[in-house]
Amino acid sequence: MAPTTSSMLGGWNSRQGPPDSPVLAKARGGQVKTTNAIQRQPKRGTRAKTGDESGRHPRAGDRLVPFAEAAEITTLGENTLRWMRHKNQGPPFFRMGRRLVVWESDLYRWIEAQAAAAS
Repeated sequence: MAPTTSSMLGGWNSRQGPPDSPVLAKARGGQVKTTNAIQRQPKRGTRAKTGDESGRHPRAGDRLVPFAEAAEITTLGENTLRWMRHKNQGPPFFRMGRRLVVWESDLYRWIEAQAAAAS
């Protein structure tokens, strides 16, 4: 059986991390490097323009409405909404993980379109 040494692991123990890791440097009393790409601040003026000059996302004031709540708002049954979604006739639902959600503004826009089409 061959012995496992630190030289076989590339000179460092997997529990301790690589020799130049911030964890080891701090444990040894050395200075911690902070040149990680995640810790760098973005350059000014590099934000993508969203059309809103305040820098906020266009849907910043909007909220996501869960499927069951959308059924209550539209006064339609959940099964009716599911059927309409299947036929691409209902509000623009999308999946957020395992849940079906719709943006509140899109839901009310769809309700207004239904009212305009009925009159």
